[in-house]
Amino acid sequence: MFNPARATRLKWMVALLIGIINVSVFCVWIPAHLNASPTIVRANEIWDRAEKVIFLALELGLNGYFMWLIRSELISSGLTKYNALFKFNVAMVALSVSLDAVIIGVMSLPNDLE
Repeated sequence: MFNPARATRLKWMVALLIGIINVSVFCVWIPAHLNASPTIVRANEIWDRAEKVIFLALELGLNGYFMWLIRSELISSGLTKYNALFKFNVAMVALSVSLDAVIIGVMSLPNDLE
């Protein structure tokens, strides 16, 4: 990213979003594990999945932006040596996103330990 102000703004927005999500998880998770009420326990189950979906969307957005920057700033300028990097990163993003989706899916399976 050639614009340092834009990079700083992106870093702070991501940090703020992740911080807000982590604080909200903290506020729901502790009462749920203290069995404060069945409503809080159910809210924790729902919010845990929602948090992971939000993180998945954030990861997709950041990786998509990175891919767009590589293609628009490097490859389109004639630097074809970055084609291999681009293809490798696309594969890694697909793998990472699929693993996140598997984690979200596995959370819905029955848990015999509870």
